[in-house]
Amino acid sequence: MEFPRIAGFFNWNANNYAYTDYRKYTTLLRRGYSKLPDIPALARLNIPNSLWVHKEWIIGGAAIVVALIAIHRYRKNRPQYPIVRMQSTLDIAALSIAIPETKVKPPNVTLTFCIDTSSSMREEGREEAVKKGVNDVLTSAQKVVNALEGAKIEIAIVGFSSKPTTISNPTKIIRTTDGKMRSVEEIRTKLDSYRSSGTTDILAGLKLATTNLERMAKRNKDGVHALILLTDGEDTLDQKKIVPIHTRLAAARAQLFAIGIGACHKKETLRQIAPTTGKFRGTYIDTTLGIETIESAISKIYGQAIAVFRNLVLRSPQLGVGTWSVLDNARSLTAGESGCELGPLSGEKKRVHFIKIHGEKLPSPLDLSRVRFDLTFEDPRGRKGKLSLPWRPNTIIDPEIVSKAFLVS
Repeated sequence: MEFPRIAGFFNWNANNYAYTDYRKYTTLLRRGYSKLPDIPALARLNIPNSLWVHKEWIIGGAAIVVALIAIHRYRKNRPQYPIVRMQSTLDIAALSIAIPETKVKPPNVTLTFCIDTSSSMREEGREEAVKKGVNDVLTSAQKVVNALEGAKIEIAIVGFSSKPTTISNPTKIIRTTDGKMRSVEEIRTKLDSYRSSGTTDILAGLKLATTNLERMAKRNKDGVHALILLTDGEDTLDQKKIVPIHTRLAAARAQLFAIGIGACHKKETLRQIAPTTGKFRGTYIDTTLGIETIESAISKIYGQAIAVFRNLVLRSPQLGVGTWSVLDNARSLTAGESGCELGPLSGEKKRVHFIKIHGEKLPSPLDLSRVRFDLTFEDPRGRKGKLSLPWRPNTIIDPEIVSKAFLVS
């Protein structure tokens, strides 16, 4: 089967440099075309001869349409990248991560808090801690909306004990110029007025919270949507009853966070609600481990939601666990995995992390020229990206990097 002379049809000159650029693509197209059925024979049976005379037009046009669609999909799904630079001096490197000035998009976020309001939340100051954490979010949200033109933050609060109730309907944080926080004060008044009592029905609370989230997601299809469950309950749930909640949240492209409060909360239940494996995945934070408090857990989720870049994780395929570290508040990944969570990049335009390779912990000599780090992240639209960062060892000791690294450590 003869390959249509598409290049000749478009008068591409073989001596023209532009044609040379497309030669490899023409070759690939030729190979693919040769594997197709006898298209000319089929076409003659179904297409009038008057049309088949222009077969080069038809096939060439179809090829261009397919190429344009592929390019459009690639550009649409390509993540936005941060500006990353790594400078090293011997076994220490400075990793800077910055937000591109021309591509910064203001936060577009909806937050749905699903708060346990059962009587046990009155113990050990849990109710007060939850209220303080949410109030801190409200204050920060107002500052973000005032500071960044176009920023959108909408918040809803649901409470649940023996039955669910709406504490605050979905409310948009309104930009103000007179220093008054009208929408924030409205939410804050309702938040501070509820009192914990009764038993615990987590599933009922999740259903109502998901309904509120869906309302906001329907109005704001381009936003980042997060549902934050806070409970100290010992409620046991049937996994089959949680699946419909996951299905609804997945349809809304929402993130689910479950914050466990108090030593008696049912950890297995929260792992089912926010699983780390499977089709739908969530995040479970246990505040009883001493790593996170109730307030810091809420703040962490909020910071991740409004971040320009979030879920920044640094890994090295050449270095084992414990042979390197990030000299700041970065958190190591789970045991057996060589990596550090760098957290979200939001309010600050630029951040610098210092990386140190611990030579005394290496099992054998290491050639630094072969070491690289991989930085994975999610951009403002949730698209995942990855950057490969070679160590590029510098044989000159840079005292500025070394001195700053020691100040951090």
